[in-house]
Amino acid sequence: MKRLKADWTLVRDFVDFALKQNRERWLPELSSLINRELLYLDTSPKYPNPPRFRFKNSFVTAIAEEHFGTAGIDATAITSMKDIDNHLATCRERFAWKTIAQIAEALGLKLAQGKPAKSLTEQAIVQMLTGHPGKLRNVELFTKASITCSSVTITTSGKRTEDMKVEPSLDFDDLLDPEASFEDSTLASQFIGTSIICAVFEESPHETDRMNNRFLGFKRLWLGELSQDAQRLWETIRDLVFNNKLVDVPVLDRNGKPKLSRITGLPSSAPNWPKSRDGVLFLRGSGRNARDKTVSINGVRMYRQNVWVKGIWIAEQLSRYEYL
Repeated sequence: MKRLKADWTLVRDFVDFALKQNRERWLPELSSLINRELLYLDTSPKYPNPPRFRFKNSFVTAIAEEHFGTAGIDATAITSMKDIDNHLATCRERFAWKTIAQIAEALGLKLAQGKPAKSLTEQAIVQMLTGHPGKLRNVELFTKASITCSSVTITTSGKRTEDMKVEPSLDFDDLLDPEASFEDSTLASQFIGTSIICAVFEESPHETDRMNNRFLGFKRLWLGELSQDAQRLWETIRDLVFNNKLVDVPVLDRNGKPKLSRITGLPSSAPNWPKSRDGVLFLRGSGRNARDKTVSINGVRMYRQNVWVKGIWIAEQLSRYEYL
């Protein structure tokens, strides 16, 4: 209840300020300035339409999971995004410039022999926030507030090489509803409502062992910055499906030749969804082989699809913000 009240108060105070100062100047900024600071609520639609409160999809899902007994550990002392920022700043004071190996040792995390555990960052974040081991999906605060965590590795010059996957996978039933509007779609909610806590690591020059990457700190990004790109992606996907433009095309290697599956030896193929060359947001499937192609749209079989964000955008955003 304290978190809902904090969200409501933040919106109320901003609207009160806007009405007293210059409503034409400030009310259009409600979604961009305030939604990123909300834990459980967001506002929709955008100005000049009258905005309304709504629960984040993640909050409603977590409430249902609580009802059926799947809720997990929680950081009960945190009631706002500001509290999260302050807590992460404290963690940075303790761990900044330490290597992954040093952080793991300090937190008592077990590592696979010769390489860091894949879930090291996730384990570290959960332990830092709650004092207990666990997974992000079991932290009630994170699931309700649609907060995700990502390990971001940059070079000494600040460049980032890896793209970032947006969870969860696309809900095509919602996305392909002919009567739906973008603002009321799950995809829009996913972007407007999602904050990403980035644990930023720097590669050690001339080092190949990731255990020697050094922790720089935390930065918090808001996917709402990409809401216009998300709408263009939404429109492109719907155009491909509704106008029968979706086809299965061969996957080519660097030399322009058909890429063969390592398992079957047969040519690989994928739907002609937007690729990384087409924009900052694109689709990519998640699966190991043809047996994982469990989704079928217009007769085209495919893996579960996720939206991905280009790494260059992540690097640019990170360069704009100070560490928490």
